[in-house]
Amino acid sequence: MKYAFFKHFIVLLCVFSLVIPVSANTIYASVESDNIEIITQPLNLYISSTSENVSISNGVATCSSSIRATPNITEVIIVAKLQKYQNGSWVTQETFTEISYTYYGALSRTCIVDHGYSYRLVTTYQAVVNGVSVETINKTYNYGLYL
Repeated sequence: MKYAFFKHFIVLLCVFSLVIPVSANTIYASVESDNIEIITQPLNLYISSTSENVSISNGVATCSSSIRATPNITEVIIVAKLQKYQNGSWVTQETFTEISYTYYGALSRTCIVDHGYSYRLVTTYQAVVNGVSVETINKTYNYGLYL
């Protein structure tokens, strides 16, 4: 009994050591009898890459977000929220939206900010095919304290 468990454990350990470096999107492995099955799922099926940034100069914040999706995407939507940390919670100061009727989109907007607060940009990206949303992801860029 102990030998069978040990054998499965060693096999599973070997499989993970081979699979994890190549594919970091492994969800779990299930062991049934003598068969080992690795279940994987892509991290993002349609959204290839995103980028977020906040820069602040002379009291003006420039908020930028961009998305690149797979070519079969017919529309991308970007909703970016500039938030400041005030009284113990994050408060949305400005919300920006950009819709692009292709697989690539970019947003760049400015707004006035106050000294003495921490800021972050929370961006929601949505990939759409023929009017149907197929994937949504959220990303956060922390600017930190603006002195």
